[in-house]
Amino acid sequence: MSVLRKADLPRKDAIEGLQEHMSKNERAYQLWGWILFLVCAIFFIISAIQNHDIPYLIGSIVFLLACVLFLIPFVTDKKK
Repeated sequence: MSVLRKADLPRKDAIEGLQEHMSKNERAYQLWGWILFLVCAIFFIISAIQNHDIPYLIGSIVFLLACVLFLIPFVTDKKK
């Protein structure tokens, strides 16, 4: 079993370099995909409320928050 060392982890500049090479088309597809996930999460929440299903509602809200977190880089990235 190998041990993961800090030197084995991707460097920040390498990750940023990969993001810079992402085409505008790829970014658009990813953005629209996350927007559709948000729409689904909203419908899940509506369904949970209509069915009075608390665990389903909690899971749907967590899913919505996770989608929002994944969208933050698209909103805060001023370079693209």
